[in-house]
Parts: sequence; structure tokens; C-alpha cells
Amino acid sequence: MREAGCEPENGQVLADDKLHRYQIAGQRRGGKNGAYRLAIDHADGFAYGWFHDWTQSDDPTGWHSGGSQDLEPEERQRRQDRVAHKKAQAEREREQAQREAADKAKERWQAASLEGASAYLDRKQIGPHGVRFQGDDILVPVMDGGDIVSLQAINPDGSKQFMKGGKVSGGYFAIAGTNEEIAIAEGFATAASVHEATGWTTLVAFNAGNLEKVARKTRAKFPDAEIIIAGDADEAGKRHGDQAAKAVNGRAMYPPTGDWNDLHVAEGLRAVTEALDDPLTVSAATFQGKPIPPREWLVRDWIPGREVTLLYGDGGTGKSLVALQLAVSVALATKRNLQTWLSLPVMAGKAVYIGAEDEQDEMQRRLASILKSEGAEFSDLENLEIRSLAGEDALLAKEQRDKPLSTSPLYQRIERTLRQHRPAVLVLDTLSDMYPANENDRAKVKQFANLLKRLALKHECAVIMLAHPSRDGMNSGRGDSGSTAWNGAARSRLYLEFLRLENGDIEPLCRVLSSKKNNFSFSGASMNLNWNEGCFAAQPGETMLDRKAMHDKAERVFLELLRQYTEIGDVPTASRTATVFSKDDDCDGVKKKGFERAQMALLKSGAIEICEDGPPSRRRKYLRIKEPNA
Repeated sequence: MREAGCEPENGQVLADDKLHRYQIAGQRRGGKNGAYRLAIDHADGFAYGWFHDWTQSDDPTGWHSGGSQDLEPEERQRRQDRVAHKKAQAEREREQAQREAADKAKERWQAASLEGASAYLDRKQIGPHGVRFQGDDILVPVMDGGDIVSLQAINPDGSKQFMKGGKVSGGYFAIAGTNEEIAIAEGFATAASVHEATGWTTLVAFNAGNLEKVARKTRAKFPDAEIIIAGDADEAGKRHGDQAAKAVNGRAMYPPTGDWNDLHVAEGLRAVTEALDDPLTVSAATFQGKPIPPREWLVRDWIPGREVTLLYGDGGTGKSLVALQLAVSVALATKRNLQTWLSLPVMAGKAVYIGAEDEQDEMQRRLASILKSEGAEFSDLENLEIRSLAGEDALLAKEQRDKPLSTSPLYQRIERTLRQHRPAVLVLDTLSDMYPANENDRAKVKQFANLLKRLALKHECAVIMLAHPSRDGMNSGRGDSGSTAWNGAARSRLYLEFLRLENGDIEPLCRVLSSKKNNFSFSGASMNLNWNEGCFAAQPGETMLDRKAMHDKAERVFLELLRQYTEIGDVPTASRTATVFSKDDDCDGVKKKGFERAQMALLKSGAIEICEDGPPSRRRKYLRIKEPNA
């Protein structure tokens, strides 16, 4: 009883084979929510019985003194038969007691008044909503199948008593209202406040353990209604409330503290209405005077915090190594100032890396190379958590026919890990091992992406999922794969590929990391990486501003040369313009490819146009600067 939190306040337990109601230690005084029955066979000292907390459930917990493993089979069977007999006897007695209690409850209900005064209702600031009055008490009927099966009497001081032996499990009391939304609360005052604030039909379940049973009955009767569990904000209330909501695909809502009637009394009924209304929108005017929250970045302008980033790369390009270097840099940043990843500053914090492709030995070898390049040791990585799932089931979700994806046991273990370590970044390697469905199924892709987004938001960390691009994604240069829903699902997408030379060959020791999508900064940024001694390093090169300046220069020089060639009447054909300009003494260092890009950009912007001349049999296309208003 102590382990289950059902210990009597006075510490006494009588083994007299009788039902005892008692106050549970730590619960409100005056309430007798505990019950037990204990018997002892004095012939051999064998003790057996049950105990129960009405606020948690309506099902008692059986108990016996045990020790049967050392008994002879005949004696063990005799004890088992004795317990079974006592259990059956107790069940018959319970059913008989419930019938008698129901009869008494109906008589007492009929004798009670429809109108009256109640200090309890006044203090709780609620109406009677169909309860009856008997002296200073109010009577709340426990209904099941349309019949009264018991009564709950509420005294002026708030203490509550059920009919002795009466049934509560699955029973409820309904405060009628609209049925599009149906709320279920523990106590009468809570249910009354919820109903008065919303107009919803609201059911009294009488205790937290009964919420799920009442919710299931409600769902069976109202299959299309939205069911809201208006739970109490204590540990038991939230545990049972969440279970009940999950069981009927409903919503569980809790006040900041206490129960909904506490909020009603403390802040007024409007506060309950606003809290339960759960509006779809909020007025932008409410932002007035509030500080603008800063953007969170794991790596500024590359990897946003609290968001999902997809890192694509073909097999062998080194995306796992690049991601592991990032995890190491984040962990080392907690011990060093100005720690960088590929020459970019990173947020300091803990990091979790879970890989399904490489064995732990390979992870250790890679970490050794990274640490050597960083001038660090393994002892510096206490803020990096790693796990290899190579050869294991690495699915983060389960696919069921005609149902949304559900979380897998691994996903739930990852959630526990994130709660424990609270990292700045979670790296998951790779998508093909962790996603259970067809990559082209837009609905499943969106569901899976939402699961990743939930991790990022709930645990306030960047989530980086590694993935392989499709052949089309590689050929097109987009670096993506499967459904376009993947691109829409992530706020950031990176692509790692081999550096290709002008002749189309790849440079085996060089890579290009590019930002293909970034909702919070510019896209299109890229950097060249060199592989050396087991890890990558950023190669100094041009920035995006450098590249823009180069493109602007190429367009300026292109227009000047076109103007000169037009004046002397020697304009080359459109197809040879870039070649001719690149060989001109006034090309100012711009190469053929630069002029080709400039020609395309100027045509697209309308600064130049293609014209034709010559006889019909030998038409010639050439470029001309487009005159304003032409």
C-alpha cells in the first residue's frame, strides 16, 4: 500500500476480512478515498486481500503474502484456490452491494429537493446544473446506462462521500450543452466551470482513473464529436487525462495550476473561456511592446536552430563525416572560444549523433581523425553522445495500412535521450534507414517530417537528417530525392557533392557544400572543402558577394564591348559573341563562361535583344542593346 501511495493516514491496517474505508496519507482531510480488505488464514499465516484508491481508478489492487514457491504443489494449489474463491466471493458481494446502493441512491434522490441553497456552490461560484439538495449538502447522481447507480454527496466544506458499496467505474453525470465538443472533467465544480465557460456538454467522471472509461463511452455514443479532457493540473490528473485523450483521439487541456474551477474563482470565468477556447488565430496587435525574439542559429545563415535541416550527399561523398565534424564542433564549443565548423562559428552545446550506416569502431576512427585536426582528445567530448545502429532496426516510425505514421520504440528512446541531455543538435544518419514508407508518398513524407519537427520544437534543438539524393537530383544539381514534399518539409537543405572540373571529371579530394534552401537567410551559398587526413577543411574561396561583384563586372564589360562592336558595325553572331568578347583586349579578365552567363542574364532582364538580318536564305542572328521604351 505504501509503494502504491495508498497508505492509511493513521497507519493502521486490520486483518479482519472486512471492508474498510480510510483517508489516504497526504490527501485532503475528510475524504475517505481509500479502501481495503485483508484476511489471514490463521492455520498457516497466509494473508490475502486488496486495496484501492478511488481517485485513481475503480479497480482494486490484489495482494497476498506470497512465499508459495517453497510450498509443495498441493499446498500451493490450495492457496491459489483459496485466493480465487475469496476473489469470486468478493465479486459477488460487490455486485450485491452495488445493487443495494443503487436502490438506496434512487430513494435518496427522489427525496431530495430540486431547489435549495449551498455554501459549496456559492464558494465555487457555479450553478446547480441539475444536482439536488439535501440539507446543507448537494447530491450528484452517478449515472450508468441511463440509471442512477450511486450518489456523491458534497458537503459545504467540500468533502465528498459516495454511497457505501455504490458503483463509480464507468459512471458519470452530464451537464447538457452543445455536442460538437464534449468535455470530461474529474469533479462536479470543475465540470460546471467548464460548461459555464464554453456551453459544451460536460461530463463529471468523479475521479482521474475513471476519465478513460467515460471517454470511451462518450466516443461510442458520439463518434464525430471532439472530446476534450478538461483535466486537473496535478500528476495523476495529467497522467490519466493524457491516457484518456489518446484512447479516443481527443485533446487533453489543463489549467496552469489546480483545476478549472480554481482558475474560475481566482481569475473569473473569462479566463477559463479564453484558456479552453484554443483560438486558431491571434491578433498581430498583441505583439505591440513585446521584444522581437532573436533568430536561433546552430550555424549562422546555414543551419537554423529548432528546425529540421536535410543534408543530402551521394554515397562516398562524406556527408556522415561532415555531420560528425559538426557534432564535434558543437560539443567542443562548450570548452573553447571561437570554435568553428568548416571555418564557420557554431553554437555551443551538447550534441547527439545517431548513425545507422557505420559501426561504432568506424565512428571512433573518424572521431580520432577529427580530434587530431582540432588538437583535442576524446576526454574533451563529454558533451557528445553517439550511438551506432548498424545492423539494427533504425526506423523512427511505424507504417500501418490506412493509418498515419506512428512513432517507433526507437523514436521514443531518442525522445528520452533528448530530455536527458538537452542537446543543441541531433544528427540522424540516414533517411533511408529511418523512414519506413515510400519516399514519393507526399502524405507519409509530411507525417514523418512533422515527427522530426516535433523533436526540434519540443526539445529545442536543431535536427539534421542525412539523406541520399536521387539520380535526377544529382543530374539536375538540386541534390534532392523522392517527393517534392521533402523540400517543403524542411526549412533548410544542404547538398554535398564532388567538385567537378571544367572537363566534367571529379576532383577526388575536393567537395562542394552548398545551401539549396534556407527559409531564414539567403540560399545559394557554397563553399569548397578539401579532404585531408580523415576530415574536411574549408578551402578559402570567393564569397557570394565576390561572385555577385564578378557577375556585375561581366555584364558591365559585355555591354561596353557590345556597344563598341555595334558602333564599328562588326557585331558577331549571337552564338559566337561570348567567344569573341573573351579574346578582346578590353575583356578586363572576364572569361568565356563569364560572358556566357552575362549574355543570358542580360537577355533575361531585357537589357539586350536578339535581332536578325540578311537574305532569307542566310539569316543571321546578332545581339543589340535594347533602347529604352523600344
